[in-house]
Amino acid sequence: MIPEFSGDFTQWLHGFLLSAQSGNMTTAGSLSKRTQSAISHQIKSLEEEYGVKLFERCKGRRLELTSSGRVLLKKTINIFEIINSINESIGVLPSKLQGNIHVATTHTVVEYYLPRNLALFKAIYPNVEFNIYSEATQDLILNMVLSGKVDVGILCSEELPAEVQITPLFATQVSLATPKTGPYALTSIPRLELIGHIPYIAPPHNSSMERFVTKHLKRRNVFMKNTHMVSYHEAAKIYTKLGLGITFVDYFACTEKDREVLNVIPMSAYFPQREFMALELRGKESSLAIEAFIRFLHRRGVQPDSDLAPVPVVRDAYACAE
Repeated sequence: MIPEFSGDFTQWLHGFLLSAQSGNMTTAGSLSKRTQSAISHQIKSLEEEYGVKLFERCKGRRLELTSSGRVLLKKTINIFEIINSINESIGVLPSKLQGNIHVATTHTVVEYYLPRNLALFKAIYPNVEFNIYSEATQDLILNMVLSGKVDVGILCSEELPAEVQITPLFATQVSLATPKTGPYALTSIPRLELIGHIPYIAPPHNSSMERFVTKHLKRRNVFMKNTHMVSYHEAAKIYTKLGLGITFVDYFACTEKDREVLNVIPMSAYFPQREFMALELRGKESSLAIEAFIRFLHRRGVQPDSDLAPVPVVRDAYACAE
């Protein structure tokens, strides 16, 4: 019977192999574009998995393999030789994979989710190129996927046609952005009845955010007081910073710089998470490059805002006003 392993097992082996070959975890981290602490965690995970010590750690000296480490190194080299042989036999060796991928998605995803992920993907598959189309509404993105104009759409939507194939990518919180000062400044989670009376800087009509917010507020019988409608999330943040009203944003689209000039309040008490996914036209043949790209994003499973501390749920007198 073939044993089951953690999804990170091959990464643990890769970190161990580089450490053994270089004699240094910092060097291994540099070679794999990871931190020294990440490599140390991979090796510790292997040691805990097998209940053995793999390296003798001597300060100021190269890492020395233990007897168990030498056995594992020999087996690990064989494993990666087999993996390379598999890759070569089916034509997906990273250095040989080529193609051009057309992607349609929202302004927010283009600016805050894709850059780092594309950089990481390109480091593995340097010969794959991208054409990125940034659209304001989910209907435009869906039409580009359904018409075959693009290979992949990245979108958050709770209503998708049966013609598209879905691969989950990541989830994020909806947040309320308010000015730092002035009559519309909020510092904690407000009552929904309150925000319904504050000027609202709305995202574009038929955008995924506009549909999401409207749908879930309507269930609570809350309707926003639309004052401005903008076509781009950066404009919404600028209008909010100037004290013209409040807006809803995806939490991962608010940077540290944004939080210096805006109050960004996670609204998980009122809204479910927004789930983003990759969309393909069902039945359309995908290239190896497209398959590798979607598989990469899915395996990353990154919640872009997961390392950001949530705002404490502390109600003040203004936020709780009737």
